[in-house]
Amino acid sequence: MMDPVCGKEVEQGKYMVSYKKRRYYFCGITCETMFKRKPDEFAASPPGPNENAGAKLH
Repeated sequence: MMDPVCGKEVEQGKYMVSYKKRRYYFCGITCETMFKRKPDEFAASPPGPNENAGAKLH
């Protein structure tokens, strides 16, 4: 599955948020926190694997 914030491939783990009856998994605390701040933005259109390639997310 893919981290909806940074687009990295992730496995189920400790970084998870339930939102609108769906579970979202993250590569780390930074992406999980960003999702919690703006869940509709990230849940609506998850990035492709390279969409945030130049962004400094973590």
